[in-house]
Amino acid sequence: MKKILILGASGRTGRLILDYALRKGYKVNALVRNPDKIQPREGLTLFKGTPENPEDIDHAMEGTQGVLVALNNVRTSDFPWAKQVSPPRFMANAVKGTVIAMEKRGLRRIVIISALGVGDSFSTAPILLRWLEKYTNVGKTYDDHNWVDQEIRDTDTDWTLVRAVGLSNSDKSKTLQVTEVGGPKPALMISRMNVAKFAVDALENGAYIHKAPIIYEK
Repeated sequence: MKKILILGASGRTGRLILDYALRKGYKVNALVRNPDKIQPREGLTLFKGTPENPEDIDHAMEGTQGVLVALNNVRTSDFPWAKQVSPPRFMANAVKGTVIAMEKRGLRRIVIISALGVGDSFSTAPILLRWLEKYTNVGKTYDDHNWVDQEIRDTDTDWTLVRAVGLSNSDKSKTLQVTEVGGPKPALMISRMNVAKFAVDALENGAYIHKAPIIYEK
C-alpha cells in the first residue's frame, strides 16, 4: 500500500494514527469536517466532508489501497451520563458507506478501531465496563460499535476489528499484548499511541484478517 484513507483523523486516536502513518511513509487521504484542525504536511491530502455522506467518502477514497476507520460516537464529555452528540448509527452508517465505496473501487482491506466489550468480547470485559454499557450513555456508543460489527462481518472485505481496552494518553513505552475471546485475560488500559501503531501495522501487513484481536499493554 502506498496511499490510505483515514476516517476520524482529527480525533484523539485518529491524530496519532495519521502521524504514525505519515512517519511510516504512507501518503494519506483524510476526510474531516474541519480541515483547519489538522496541520498540513507532506504526503497528506485533506478532504472536507463528513463520513455521514457516502459521496464524501467515495471522493476521499480516490487513489487509495486501504482504509483505516478511527471514528467514535461521541458525547459532550467522557462523563458516562453525558449527552450523546453523534447520531445513533453514526459509525455504522459510515462503515456501510465506506464498504460501498470500497466495492465500487475494488478495495478490500479495512481496519476499524473498536473496543473491548463489543460483540462476543462483552463477556471478557470488566464488570464495571459491562455495567456502564447497560446503565449509562456509554451504552449508546457501544450500540453503535455493535452495529459496526454486524455491518462489516457481512461484507466481502478483508476486515479487522481492533478491540482496544481502556484508552490512555500516556507516552510511556509499554509492551503491546494481543489476546482474543477465550484467551489470556487482558489488562485494563492501553495507550492511544500503541493502538495507532497496531492499527497501521495491521493494515500494512495484512494481519488478523476476519478477526477481532483484543489489544492491551503489559
